Amino acid sequence: YLPAFGDVQVWTRTGPIPPRRPMTVRDLLRHTSGLTYGIFGQTPVDSLYRQMAPATDLADLTDKLAHLPLVGHPGEIWNYSYSTDVLGRLVEVVSGLSLDRFFAERIFAPLNMMDSFFEVPADKRNRLTGHYARSGPGQLRLVDSPDSGRYTRPAKVLSGGGGLVSSASDYLRFAQMILNRGQLDGARVLKEATVTEMLRNQLAGEMVPVVGRRLDGTGFGLGFNVIVNGRDPLQGSNGTAAWAGIANTYFFIDPVTKVIGLVLTQLDPFGAYPIDTAFRQLVNGALR
Repeated sequence: YLPAFGDVQVWTRTGPIPPRRPMTVRDLLRHTSGLTYGIFGQTPVDSLYRQMAPATDLADLTDKLAHLPLVGHPGEIWNYSYSTDVLGRLVEVVSGLSLDRFFAERIFAPLNMMDSFFEVPADKRNRLTGHYARSGPGQLRLVDSPDSGRYTRPAKVLSGGGGLVSSASDYLRFAQMILNRGQLDGARVLKEATVTEMLRNQLAGEMVPVVGRRLDGTGFGLGFNVIVNGRDPLQGSNGTAAWAGIANTYFFIDPVTKVIGLVLTQLDPFGAYPIDTAFRQLVNGALR
């Protein structure tokens, strides 16, 4: 599907070598592709990512990534990465649609998600919040303006891994579709068998728990982290799917209690306060 990855190499201390097997779509979905992000890790490959020139569009980003080495052999390590962005390019290639058009036609319209965009329309910007960061004790600074920031103009890179704007109610509808095994209000956007795979841990035992989200017994499905052997019921039932966004946005989908939780902030740095843990404990404690 993406021929540029045909010659990709794996970094080793003694030099680049061919991967033991090709990268698969499943690898991209579960972050075992061997790609990285550059902003979290400290490997020599992460350093090369940080030196990468800005991409002009999603196709260019994918091509640039394909010409950098992998941090590990596909299928052998879990590493949070640009995998989801590459999936976005894969969607464009397979569907023949730009990613924003695909989202709008195949996901947002069927699910009646009316507030999800890469660029917020002018008539909805009065509802767009700012994005803040700490500038000192008790002080905040605006890092992305709701009046003139990045979401008020067309996106150059239609990222598969980030960059959409949405509302709590829209994201709740998406999460409810997942909880309903692929359909909502009569509209089916995913096969039930597909959602079953998404919510099933896809990682071998030695990769659990996933790095960076060390909830007890947490593996990774296709797009979500998944509790596979949780010891703390206040963190959720086995099978609970979740993930987070960089501005401290969190969600979870618990298939046992049938509860969806969303907590959305607009504040850097990520993880400054354990709001996800506290929120889950409050919700699940109330249920118990």
